[in-house]
Amino acid sequence: MGLHCVSNGDILAFRDASTKDNYGKIWAILVSLIECDWFTETVSRCEFIENGKSEDIFVQLPKLKRMLAGEIINDKRRKKKSRPEGGKLKVRFSFDEEEIKRCGMDYKKVCDSLKRRFYAAGIKCVSDDEIFEFIDSGNKNDWGNMWWIILDLLDSEWFGKCATSCVFIENGMEEDVLSQLPWLQEIMME
Repeated sequence: MGLHCVSNGDILAFRDASTKDNYGKIWAILVSLIECDWFTETVSRCEFIENGKSEDIFVQLPKLKRMLAGEIINDKRRKKKSRPEGGKLKVRFSFDEEEIKRCGMDYKKVCDSLKRRFYAAGIKCVSDDEIFEFIDSGNKNDWGNMWWIILDLLDSEWFGKCATSCVFIENGMEEDVLSQLPWLQEIMME
């Protein structure tokens, strides 16, 4: 993955090798750790540092656990702290309708459920033909909400069988999430 331990002793620090896919992989690891009781009971501090700015993961732990449980939070403060424009973040999905039927599900209900999940997080659906495309609204929590939904989908049994594509786009840079599915599922199962 390109994540290297750069410390020894009581504090473990890891640094990425600056590949474009590492951001999502690092958060997938953090999410899988947060889901483990031993992690939250034994670790005294966990920080995510990006461009010199530190984010205390444990301060956000109650909110993160609620998000992992499927409770996407619509924070009233979002509207006050929104960027003037959205659309810098996108996620695209496509599905095999026949495979969804073979899994015993209804294609329309799966699609409606997907749209409701993103809508509840304040993320707009701009295309729902063969390819479903969702774009951010310019809110500061859009990136995290998109990834919580994506990670939850990756954790489900049906998604890996039925999705034909899942691409996350940030500022025009595409990340093929579906190609990372075996690796992400392995991390999430640990």
